[in-house]
Amino acid sequence: MVSNTRVILIGAGALVFLAFVAVVELRTLDRAGDHTRYFGRSVAPLLWEVNAETAHEYVELMLDSYALRGVEIVHDDGSPFVGALARGEPGRVERILRAVWLVRDRTIESNIVYREQTIGALRVTWVNRNVFLYVGALLVMGVLHGVLESLVLSWRSLRARERAERALAESRVRLHSVVSSTPVILFALDAEGRFTLCEGLGMEKLGWREDQPVGRKLEDLPGFAASSVKDYRRAMAGETFTSTHESEGVVFDTWHAPLRDADGHVTGVIGVSTDITELRRALGALEERDRNVRRELALAKSIHRTLMPTQRPRLEGCDFGMLFVPSGDVGGDFVDFFPFDEGRRLSVLFADITGHGVPAALLSAMFKVLINDVLHRNAHLPLATNVYELNRRVAVEFPPCNFASTFCLVLEARTRRLTYVNAAQEPALLLRADGTTVLLETGGPAVGLIPPDPSLNPGYAEASLELGAGDTLFLYTDGLVEIADDGGRELGRDVLVEWLRAELARDPTAQALVDGIYARVLDYAGVKELPDDVAVVAIRGSN
Repeated sequence: MVSNTRVILIGAGALVFLAFVAVVELRTLDRAGDHTRYFGRSVAPLLWEVNAETAHEYVELMLDSYALRGVEIVHDDGSPFVGALARGEPGRVERILRAVWLVRDRTIESNIVYREQTIGALRVTWVNRNVFLYVGALLVMGVLHGVLESLVLSWRSLRARERAERALAESRVRLHSVVSSTPVILFALDAEGRFTLCEGLGMEKLGWREDQPVGRKLEDLPGFAASSVKDYRRAMAGETFTSTHESEGVVFDTWHAPLRDADGHVTGVIGVSTDITELRRALGALEERDRNVRRELALAKSIHRTLMPTQRPRLEGCDFGMLFVPSGDVGGDFVDFFPFDEGRRLSVLFADITGHGVPAALLSAMFKVLINDVLHRNAHLPLATNVYELNRRVAVEFPPCNFASTFCLVLEARTRRLTYVNAAQEPALLLRADGTTVLLETGGPAVGLIPPDPSLNPGYAEASLELGAGDTLFLYTDGLVEIADDGGRELGRDVLVEWLRAELARDPTAQALVDGIYARVLDYAGVKELPDDVAVVAIRGSN
């Protein structure tokens, strides 16, 4: 604000000074022209009579009277009549000013007319010494500028003080209104521990009247714990802190700070006590709710784990590897093995059910029941038919907007012929012994996603192929591959296939393959555990 005022005043002063200079220069030029014409009329008779002696005396008088630089009178043909220059050299100051063009000469010529006839001309060289006038004007303006600036600053300071006093008064009213209507106590204590200020609705919680505390000591008031006296002494020692105390069933959170004088000496204590009784109760309720949620999650995890197989299946001509790692939360990954036809065939089901937590665990339990009721009981039916029936049951019995991406396969012993349906699950990878890789993608939409209406549901397709000796089938849920490294690069299927080939070259057993891939994924993500559930099954054809 001060700098803005100074800039405005300087700018205004500069404009005034420039206007003053312009006016003075114009008036100086006008006066020089008027005097020159006057001189011309005065010497006209002398030039007509060719009275050179008298004319020369008049010229000398002009030089002395007006401090001119030079005067010259010429005839009408330009021949000189009389002339003279100023006697002596300019002073040192004037020479310096002339060098920087602050003092300068100006020659003004006027025709000499006598009896309505131009008989010659008068040339007068005037010296412009207005710079001295301008210096004086600047000094005067500097003084005026200082006075004006002081007046403006004083006026603004007075206005600012008035605004500050009004704002302070309004703040006091607002503070009193807030303090008197909220469950707080605003207090101040002097060096002897006596209240000099005590306001707030929180006083009612302690049974205090509005005028009761002021002038009394802490220990003299009912409902104040002895710990409050200790807090007062801590603040008097120069410490600023917050403490929590309970008194008469009311919990107060109190901020304390020392009051200091101009020399920095502690002269008292100021503080604000806030009634946090309801907050404490609410926090207790939240903590109890959190404990209940944790218990429910633990139960959900327990339910989820009981639904997952704990041992690798067995089937003649095949080697199995299996891994299931649950995340911190309860996810919807689900794996099921079901041997049938007196152990000559094996059903393998992979699913990822929507949701997390207790709902996901309950849906997994429901899905287990549906699998038993549909797939296991009707294992003799075509796989695509069973998956279509499973879709119908899930769409009807699951809550709305819940479904399961599913991969089902049936593997026969000895021949190792497998039939599969992929219902929107991650494509299984079949790594042939000859180095080729086949994606198992044939199937249909996620189970339960589309209602069982022939006009809406295109049905499910199944495909069959042979798992040859040395071939490896790798099934996995999306939690294994939906990860990224520190640079944000996702794992990708091509990298996974490279890792599978490398692990098979190192150790061809199915379980070693599963463990090796999981270790690589953890190292790639730079974590100790993945954020989502991971379920992996590897089936390797053996001789």
